[in-house]
Amino acid sequence: MVLSHSRRFSSRLCKAGALDPKKVKGTILVCLRGDNARVDKGQQDALAGAVGMVPANDYASGDEIIADPHVLPATQISYTDGLELFAYVNSTSTPTAFITHPTTQLGTKPLQSWQPFHQ
Repeated sequence: MVLSHSRRFSSRLCKAGALDPKKVKGTILVCLRGDNARVDKGQQDALAGAVGMVPANDYASGDEIIADPHVLPATQISYTDGLELFAYVNSTSTPTAFITHPTTQLGTKPLQSWQPFHQ
């Protein structure tokens, strides 16, 4: 798992040209939400050789979770969960992660969540 490969803000956003393919290949990237499109982040990750992505909400996005059609395995996390994940990634020189294939579960009730209204 890789948080970013440079101190440049654009790499944390997983923007075009900001990721080093030598460091990204075979990893799951954590991409900060904001500025560029969520789906574009995954496309840039895949082009650089990543095998998965975790888009982490920024402060402004809070707990809003949106289902997007990503080009590689991905799971979006809330701002609060992102803070925990960033703390983990920064606490070790070899952070590890995996994304499993989802399964369909029938007859379950999703948790209620608040979705902001956009104007």
